[in-house]
Amino acid sequence: CLTEENYNAYTDVPLTYYYYDFIDEYSTLNAKADDSDLEPVVHGYPGQVFRPTWATTRAEAVKMLAHSMCAYDLYEALGGNIDDLPGITPFSDVPTSLWAHDKVAVFHELGIIQGYDVDENGDEVDGDITFRPHDYVTRGEFVKMLMQAFLLWNPNIDFDPDTYTVETEYETFADISGFEWVAPWAQFGNDMGIFLGYASGDAKPNQDIIRAEALTILHNAGVVLSESEDSLFNEYYGN
Repeated sequence: CLTEENYNAYTDVPLTYYYYDFIDEYSTLNAKADDSDLEPVVHGYPGQVFRPTWATTRAEAVKMLAHSMCAYDLYEALGGNIDDLPGITPFSDVPTSLWAHDKVAVFHELGIIQGYDVDENGDEVDGDITFRPHDYVTRGEFVKMLMQAFLLWNPNIDFDPDTYTVETEYETFADISGFEWVAPWAQFGNDMGIFLGYASGDAKPNQDIIRAEALTILHNAGVVLSESEDSLFNEYYGN
């Protein structure tokens, strides 16, 4: 049991902080001495701070998602060979020197991210596909990527984003119309107990997701995934 005497974590994440457990579970300082080879889902910053309310970049989000959803194992479970993954991505702004390069590469191979072929003004850029790794990711974008990975681990789940909100008579989040692109992903995430939204009934899909919220959603996904029956995840890990 953690007490004030043995508490040794981020100075900006007190024991009483709402998101404390999720940050402790997935962050750098969770790697104990006897698990020194454990790669954290997310790292803190110099000075022993976590910055829980900072917005999450697209590169950070993919790194969190790829690690927590076991992307390399997923790739192999689907018949791929990690050794055959391309050494580069098709994105002109994701060089091999980018710290998140490998995670971006495997998520692209899984079909979860495709990048942009237009500039920030919406004008088509011929022959140039970008990922925009340093842009912030919204809550809606995050849950879509997460639920895409979740579906790959659960191929028996019947989900069609084009019809899901009609079939389920969408009325989950007050601030999302059933006709918006994010609606099926948000509702599917909510139906699975992963993307719960706010007490107000809003999902705030266009709001940048903060680091602490991202870890909370990933925790929920991990719990649901580990309990999934008749899934590729269950088959691969022999649960």
